[in-house]
Amino acid sequence: MGIDYDNILLDVGECGLWQKWLFFLLSFPSALSAMAVYMYEFLAYTPKHRCFVPGCDSSYSKYQDIHVNFSVPWVEGRPSKCQMFEYNSDK
Repeated sequence: MGIDYDNILLDVGECGLWQKWLFFLLSFPSALSAMAVYMYEFLAYTPKHRCFVPGCDSSYSKYQDIHVNFSVPWVEGRPSKCQMFEYNSDK
């Protein structure tokens, strides 16, 4: 003996205003919490970057231009993010 859900829906009513309102109220907090979870993916990402090298870089420079080999020290196989060599004109 099982429950006949069709008969229950006939007694209760199908998708009316109350069901739609309840669905909205229950899904709204769920949508907000999902945004907080996915927002971390965008906030935690750190793009590849390095220091601006005056005299070599311009607004169109790329992350791995040829001058990076002699102007920025390499750390763990990548250009350093916060250091660059100092130009010494005495030599």
